[in-house]
Amino acid sequence: MRQRLKKSKKNSRFMAVNAAEALAKGDAALASGQFEQAVRHLGSISRDAAEYGRACKGHGAALLRMGRSAEALDILEVAHGALPNDPDVLVDAGDAARSEGHPNIAEKAYAEARRLGAGGFQIRFGEASLLQEQKLWLDAVEKWTDLRDSYPDTPTVTHNLAVAWHELGETDKAVSFMLEAFESSGHRTTLETLAMLAPHAPRCGAEEVLRLRTDLGKQLKIAEGYPIDSKIRRPKSERINIGYVSAFFHRPNWMKPVWALLNNHDREKFGITLFADGPPDEIIAECGYRPHAQDAIHDVRNLENRDLAKHIQDREIDVLVDLNGYSSIRRLGLWAAKPAPTTIGWFNYYATSGMPGIEWLIGDDQVVYRDEEQFYSERIERLKQSYLTFQVGYATPDVANPSGDEPFTYGCLGSAYKITPEVRSAWIKLLKETSGTRLIVRNRVLGNERHREWFLDFFRDEGLDPERFILMGPAEHHEFLQTYDRIDIALDTFPYNGGTTTMEALWQGVPMVCFTGDRWVARTSETILQSAGLSEFVGENADDYVEIAKRWSLPARRDDLRTLRSEMRTRLESSRVCDAVGLARNFEQIVESIIQQTRPNTTLK
Repeated sequence: MRQRLKKSKKNSRFMAVNAAEALAKGDAALASGQFEQAVRHLGSISRDAAEYGRACKGHGAALLRMGRSAEALDILEVAHGALPNDPDVLVDAGDAARSEGHPNIAEKAYAEARRLGAGGFQIRFGEASLLQEQKLWLDAVEKWTDLRDSYPDTPTVTHNLAVAWHELGETDKAVSFMLEAFESSGHRTTLETLAMLAPHAPRCGAEEVLRLRTDLGKQLKIAEGYPIDSKIRRPKSERINIGYVSAFFHRPNWMKPVWALLNNHDREKFGITLFADGPPDEIIAECGYRPHAQDAIHDVRNLENRDLAKHIQDREIDVLVDLNGYSSIRRLGLWAAKPAPTTIGWFNYYATSGMPGIEWLIGDDQVVYRDEEQFYSERIERLKQSYLTFQVGYATPDVANPSGDEPFTYGCLGSAYKITPEVRSAWIKLLKETSGTRLIVRNRVLGNERHREWFLDFFRDEGLDPERFILMGPAEHHEFLQTYDRIDIALDTFPYNGGTTTMEALWQGVPMVCFTGDRWVARTSETILQSAGLSEFVGENADDYVEIAKRWSLPARRDDLRTLRSEMRTRLESSRVCDAVGLARNFEQIVESIIQQTRPNTTLK
């Protein structure tokens, strides 16, 4: 018994020494950024050791910095039990909870850490990030601005401030901050965001958009460039296999032009393959797509770009069409090289891609002028009708007239990030020059009361009565479309026009007022309206935009407007903008022309 006791005491002393050594080594590894070593040392300490609480603190911190936030949160919970008055544990726990999508836990952890005296960069960054993730953009702007004032040489803070301002429609301000962040850091993530924002910013000309996007293309080619053997191997007389890449096939309201094309492809000449970053079952169910026995749909959500490129090559795709553009930043790397013999961008494009692996863009005469082709890294082909020719293949509300007792109502259901200061200025002018009118604006950002008050202040400051405004937040899509029942005339945004928003306004019987802009993205509404035979709603500039909206509010035009509303769907369906068969034939002719230009010896059926 005595010998066993001596042995037990010896082991206890040995454990204590080892625990202390492991803690020291773990802390040193953590401090030097050697997180795997820190995890190894700190994770070896016994639960019975006096140092266990401190070990869990360091262990959790190391896991968090390795991106293993779920494991970190579990261990930090133990650390908090052992060290209830340690604010650093709570700050790390807040960060881990935030990373795991538990905002309420993160908020409580940060609040308790504050009570215990935390106040440094990490908690302030976490609190600002939490607000950003909850889409509380104004609160986030305030936090990021304060943090930037305290830590002016922190590009990540400036980057996040830019993102928050962009979501509020302050695109020029966002681009300025994003440029500052990129010049300081050179981070590719910042360049990706900057390249995405540039076409939307009034301050950015076509030359700058081209420069930013081609610079990104070069970086992606270095980072993700992969050797792809894209040589044609198929017999000359075989049908052309076209692949379409999209993260949004399952979003019917966005994909109206895509289904107009795909539902009318000639399957005798073309084999169709969809590479979907979305659930295939949702694509088939009530999405507007008419399934065809010969089509193939591949769920590629779990494939990295390099693996997807190989997957596409294995499918022997002749022509690969990107439908994403910059709406799926994750997939830009796919175009660092050519994943197919012929590559085309269409649908969600409204500027050059700058990607070395995209050879052609398909637009139309309204959106890309001949003298602007110098600002594209791709060659341009043009459809004979709007490149956004569309087909509505899913349930929508019936067209309804506004109540005759209501004031004449303008409306915009565009995203908040499209409502720039220039747009607000045009609306202020319009409302000042039309008595008795009102404005409905509806989007996700306006679901927050503080955002609504912030937005309304721009108009209050110009002496406009707040009672003339109806500001609304998001809704289920059918209900969202019913908002048009209360709108007489829709107002476009600029320079980032509506696309889906314009199609939906017209489909619900509401004409959209727009004007010819100075770039592709500022002409997307025009191409839809011109192709729909509604050119009387297209102005030459922002002043003309206001004048057109004013004219249609006059009592003498009310009957014309009601008649147009009642006939709008019939008018659309008989116009070129809904000529889906024409779109498909013209698109196919362009594809065949491209193949013959790039492979002159190819014989097509």
